[in-house]
Amino acid sequence: ISLEHLFDAVKAGGIRELNLIIKADVQGSVEAAQQELQKLKHDEVAVRVIHTGIGAITRSSISRV
Repeated sequence: ISLEHLFDAVKAGGIRELNLIIKADVQGSVEAAQQELQKLKHDEVAVRVIHTGIGAITRSSISRV
């Protein structure tokens, strides 16, 4: 899914919650990104962090959630 399609789906009301996986090279970056995302408030869609970790996003990162 492209970012453009994602925005279109949110505008159309097809997505109410955006589930995110946050991965980074160090834990401090993961924590900083998660804290900033938790500050986002939007009437049309909620942001939900479903998994965090260090390293690249892999198939196992996605299958765990």
